[in-house]
Amino acid sequence: MIHDTDAGLPISVASLLEPASPGGREPPRLSSPVVPHPGVIATVFTSGTTGATTQWDKTRSELLGEAHALGERFQVEPGARIVGAVSPGHIYGLLFTILLPLMRGAAFSRETPLHAETVAQCVRENAANVLVTIPVQLRSLAALSVGSLAGLERVFSSTGPLPDSVARAFSEHFSLPITEILGSSETGGIATRVRAAGEAVPWWPFDGVQVAVNDDGRMEVDSPFVHSDLPRPFVTADLIDLNTDGSFKHLGRADGIVKIGGRRISTSEVEECLREESDVDDVAVVAVPVEGGRGHHLLAAVVPTEDRPSEDFIAGLRFVLRKKFEPSCLPRRIVSVEEIPKDANGKTPRDRLMRLFDLQANGRPINWTLEWGEPRVERDDEREGLEVSVHVPDDYAWFEGHFEGFPLLAGAVQLKELVLPTVERAFPELG
Repeated sequence: MIHDTDAGLPISVASLLEPASPGGREPPRLSSPVVPHPGVIATVFTSGTTGATTQWDKTRSELLGEAHALGERFQVEPGARIVGAVSPGHIYGLLFTILLPLMRGAAFSRETPLHAETVAQCVRENAANVLVTIPVQLRSLAALSVGSLAGLERVFSSTGPLPDSVARAFSEHFSLPITEILGSSETGGIATRVRAAGEAVPWWPFDGVQVAVNDDGRMEVDSPFVHSDLPRPFVTADLIDLNTDGSFKHLGRADGIVKIGGRRISTSEVEECLREESDVDDVAVVAVPVEGGRGHHLLAAVVPTEDRPSEDFIAGLRFVLRKKFEPSCLPRRIVSVEEIPKDANGKTPRDRLMRLFDLQANGRPINWTLEWGEPRVERDDEREGLEVSVHVPDDYAWFEGHFEGFPLLAGAVQLKELVLPTVERAFPELG
């Protein structure tokens, strides 16, 4: 049984998951993570933070089976009250804020608060004891007063790495541990760990999930929730160090390990080094391919804790990095920005990050250049006409996002970048 958080009306949802039993009685709670009816009931997409998104169909047995397994693993009790601060459009949000409550007889809020103050308000108004959130929100929540999240007993975090500094600040401020979830659209949930004070703790695979490491250091996952079109075990893009007891340390993603002048370096390691500085609020490091033997160079965007950092702020960061990394591996550019761009799930899309450096996602400079012909004015007794030839290159910056494979120049851009400059060129006397 579940009930709507506001209405408080009892609703039987077991009949929605399995055929009704004889006599009209409710069917028993599922005792196995394997749910009948293998048909596709949802399509999920990878985040696409490093490139194009990939589509994956999910069957009823995969989604409901995983929700059941998660409920069993975390012993979410009937009557638990869950606030989800991550959209159910994300697989993590769908599982933890809708399907898991349905399977366990818990209540969930219809709202999806995104900002720290509204998250706290939703927790308070619904007397929630479980919060499902993401790392970027935990950073903001840690700035609220101690009593803002009173009543919470468990906090889940996923969709991206949880920095040690954020885990420590939140856990110490609210005296609440954070349960992290590692998974992907392709594999489903893989592992979990509990962060009590930001300390380094290993990941433990979920029951029924087998984790190994291949010769390249990549994680191999064998799980009933790996998509049926994928090989088992499935080799992920995650790098791990596997312990003898089955736990493992996550070393970042393989695409975050690059070679610079023959030396291997991890972008996440550079980020953590910068994030440990007291005058750094947030940071993102990206690797850009370059020609020649160098291979790559790094770019770093840093959010200072002060609105107006000192003039030697960037120099100080370079000094810190120089103590840990070879000079050839230091970021080629470090820029101070107001915020790191993030999507609704707290991830940083590569194209938006690269724009902070006036670069396209492929590392090439953003092209703002138009090639203009000479304007020609035609007049007759009744009207005056203006004609000009303008070459718009295929990689013109304003095409970005409008739309992949079908470039379209928005009307407002045409007016501002084409029409008005043409008029100014032809009729300078208008001012």
